[in-house]
Amino acid sequence: MQTIWTPYAPTGRGNCCASSCATCWDLSSQRQTFAELSDVAEACLIVVIRLLASEQLTVIALGKLGGREISYGADLDVLFVGEDVRAAQNLMIAMAQPTAEGNIWALDARLRPEGKKAPVVCSLKTYES
Repeated sequence: MQTIWTPYAPTGRGNCCASSCATCWDLSSQRQTFAELSDVAEACLIVVIRLLASEQLTVIALGKLGGREISYGADLDVLFVGEDVRAAQNLMIAMAQPTAEGNIWALDARLRPEGKKAPVVCSLKTYES
């Protein structure tokens, strides 16, 4: 099955593998490995945002992604600000799609200030009030 990730998956997987080997062989610190994994996760997210999102949506990194501390198997905590609910839903679906190379990173929007009961996307005015 071809997904939007198919051309990008080998690059992300290779970078994760290199980071993993460097950590196992004590060639890099855990902090450096987390920063490298965060860079790869951010790059993957940027690619999908450019492919699927509109200018009506802003994605803010929270949690370990925001702190550049992504570890193996983590999801990406994000906050969606804007008007384009459909774009946010498409981003979450696309990031969760498995590829022949494996999974990328799933997006988790549950860390929003109002929790799971709030809409996935809120306008800037909503957050300002």
